[in-house]
Amino acid sequence: MTAWMDGTNRIAPSVRTPRVMTHRRAPLAAALLFVSLTLSGMTTVSAQSVTHADLASAASAKSTEQAAKARNVLKPAPKAGPVAVPPSVASSVPAPVMMPAAAAAAGAAASRGAATDIISHGRFENVPVFRPAGEPNATVLFLSDDDGWTPRAERMARALVDTGALVAGIDTARLMANFTKDDGACVFPSGDLDNFGRFLEAYEKLPGYTPPILVGDGVGGTFAYAMLAQAKSETFSGALSVDFCPALPMAKPLCQGEGVHFGRGITHTAGGAPMRLLPAPALGAPWLAMSGPAGNPTARAPRCSDRFAQGFVARASNASWVVGGLAGSLGSLSDGTDAPSTNSPVLADWVTQYKNAFKRLNAHHVAGTARPPAAVADLPVIEVPATGQPAANMADAFAILLSGDGGWAGLDRDVAGALAAHGLPVVGIDSLRYFWSARTPASGALDIDRLVRFYQTRWNKKRVILIGYSQGADVLPFMVNRMPPASKERVALLVLMGLGQKADFEFRMTNWVMSSQNGLPIRPEVERLPDGMAMCVYGADEDDSNCPGLDPKRVQIVKMPGGHHFDGNYTKLADLILEGVGKH
Repeated sequence: MTAWMDGTNRIAPSVRTPRVMTHRRAPLAAALLFVSLTLSGMTTVSAQSVTHADLASAASAKSTEQAAKARNVLKPAPKAGPVAVPPSVASSVPAPVMMPAAAAAAGAAASRGAATDIISHGRFENVPVFRPAGEPNATVLFLSDDDGWTPRAERMARALVDTGALVAGIDTARLMANFTKDDGACVFPSGDLDNFGRFLEAYEKLPGYTPPILVGDGVGGTFAYAMLAQAKSETFSGALSVDFCPALPMAKPLCQGEGVHFGRGITHTAGGAPMRLLPAPALGAPWLAMSGPAGNPTARAPRCSDRFAQGFVARASNASWVVGGLAGSLGSLSDGTDAPSTNSPVLADWVTQYKNAFKRLNAHHVAGTARPPAAVADLPVIEVPATGQPAANMADAFAILLSGDGGWAGLDRDVAGALAAHGLPVVGIDSLRYFWSARTPASGALDIDRLVRFYQTRWNKKRVILIGYSQGADVLPFMVNRMPPASKERVALLVLMGLGQKADFEFRMTNWVMSSQNGLPIRPEVERLPDGMAMCVYGADEDDSNCPGLDPKRVQIVKMPGGHHFDGNYTKLADLILEGVGKH
């Protein structure tokens, strides 16, 4: 067993807090990230304050950026009604305490010679990332208690690293406070966590994407449960809550989310009184809860009794209580007192139970994206085989779908699934991973050509439908115009969804907060396409789409309700594509 860290010194964060900015196509705060080397070989991805002038300058400079925030951060559409009901009496749950101490964890790790990254992405600032020795067997988003990123939080995170997991440590109080600035009656943090998990796995260059497991301590455990309840199924692989109590001290209420039903009425009171969560009748992934170590006078007292927490878990679906709570304390280091003995058998037993609970959850995690065939293993390919019978005029066709720069997520995945249900198999390309390294129009054309030739043989098809969304749509005209004639002749239809004005062939952080300013102009490439090949689909609320300005005699132009995400009407998008294929 790895000994617990017994240092208590904190190191002030060495990076500045980024200015929060919004983008009409992806309403998440973002900051420019720069990679620098720090103590003991530790890599720090630090966030710096930026202005619009800074952004313009950065867009024209040689990119040193290491990350990508999606324009298509896809979140389930909020449903009316929040996820909680107000407590009948005043709660004793304290208000969140913002303690931006992520850098303390990194500094302590560096002093021990451990390699730890500090990354920032959107709402997630100065997040320490802990890696296992080999290839990770899981990705964990660890949510701290409401006292910030403390030694207790780091020890619990590192215990999961011992099991082989890649762990990102999130300051829950800081994250929850970030949502206070949002417009709207309720908030959807599960979408942000989903996006951050995709970013993290791409940043770490994992071979495929696997939905992360949420693990939380105290308020973080409550938040983990709420996110599992709020998200669509398969967004997360599961959740583990330590010292769970169904009271969440957020200033903004949570949106109801997918398939979750809570009590009626107002669910939030002025002044930040905690929301009282209710057992979810439908959870999209397993949820485990357990008590934390207890018995030391300096240990943090749980906010709910084990009996109360067990009763809550018993009424929730897909949930189990894990026996735990042996004597010992992980909390004493948080207030500067002496650490419990690393040889304490009761503490060791609790840590073993904690690890075993996580292993149990990880053994049943949501399947990630399958590894592509060896012939195309260097490309971030996701195969979506047909699940239905194709119409006669589509029996010889398949599709290649190049995702938006948020990765293979909501719109891309759902459109592909709808096409597959109609008998059209789909090859998905995860743009988040594909454009992590710079590409060119010519190299992209060769990759598309390779996929066309490989899958027409693998699936015994003659025609291909090329589909792009957001950044995927922006780059496809360049690629198609440079494809070898033999493959280009097999393109039955080119579908451009959410087409912008300029195309980037690598990720630029400035694109998170505004449309590309220094990319390649798209319209000349669209005008080079053969007449009738392309269909351009845009949302009525988009103000920077290229579609309305194209020649309708050469390109089929389709306007749909909504903005860049088409109000989530992905079935309609699939129907448009199928109708277009039928006309060719």
